[in-house]
Amino acid sequence: GMLANVVSPIYYIAESPYDVSRGFGETFSSRTTLQEDNEHLRRRVLELSQISQQFVSLRDENARLRELLGSRRRLGAEVLVAELIGILPAPNTLQVEIDKGSEAGVYVGQAVIDAEGLFGQVVEVSAFASRVMLMPMPLTPYPCT
Repeated sequence: GMLANVVSPIYYIAESPYDVSRGFGETFSSRTTLQEDNEHLRRRVLELSQISQQFVSLRDENARLRELLGSRRRLGAEVLVAELIGILPAPNTLQVEIDKGSEAGVYVGQAVIDAEGLFGQVVEVSAFASRVMLMPMPLTPYPCT
């Protein structure tokens, strides 16, 4: 009875620093956990951002390939797909090198197309590469005064 009523407040006061320090420890532990979680989430956001950029790049490439495939269907002819592997210096013309040559059936005079239409004409062929002269851009009309 009476002794418990007297001792209870003293016990409570004696235990309070321990309770407070335990609370701080839990708060500090929670803060550390939150900081670690935050860092983990920041890294994950960066990873997802990179994946998103790769997705956009692949989507754009897929669209270009579909355009080329559509060009192939419109032509209704045998088409050889080649990659541009270089830009070549040539006086008064723009020439490029592609990764297909006579071994793939490429020949001088052959037309080269892209998704927009006529791209150029084969002007030189080796076994595994060819030189293509690009078609000139249409001239822009200028008014005469």
